[in-house]
Amino acid sequence: MKRTTSQSCVELTAGERQLLPRSWDPGAVATLAVLIAAVMLVLGLLRLGSVMSFVSTAVMTGFTRWDRVAAATGVLKDATGYSPQSDDTLGKLVNSVVHITRWDVTAMRIAIGIVLAWALIRLVHARVARNPARPGGGHRRRRSRT
Repeated sequence: MKRTTSQSCVELTAGERQLLPRSWDPGAVATLAVLIAAVMLVLGLLRLGSVMSFVSTAVMTGFTRWDRVAAATGVLKDATGYSPQSDDTLGKLVNSVVHITRWDVTAMRIAIGIVLAWALIRLVHARVARNPARPGGGHRRRRSRT
């Protein structure tokens, strides 16, 4: 499932309140995230994507990297069988690594198997996309000239 920047902002305000300064109202930040998503949607519908070039690369990189960290820590419990004892994202990650001996081997094997199956499917798909089958199947036959 692909997640957007606005979804990450809403998750940040809902689940990671301790990362925000105490003076910030999480409801106001969530409202701001929804308004930003609405503006981005309108810009997309009007085909004004060039306006997004005013958003710095550093900001977009930061959002996408944090999104990956949040997604990874979100599946830690399922992938390792260990439930981290922290409320914030980085705390979950650190807590899981510190308690690596409590991870469930079966859950890890399943998670690794899923990742390997996903990688194999992507590899096969890439090879098929590079070498599509010819219409009619098989190799071309040369006509003999008699």
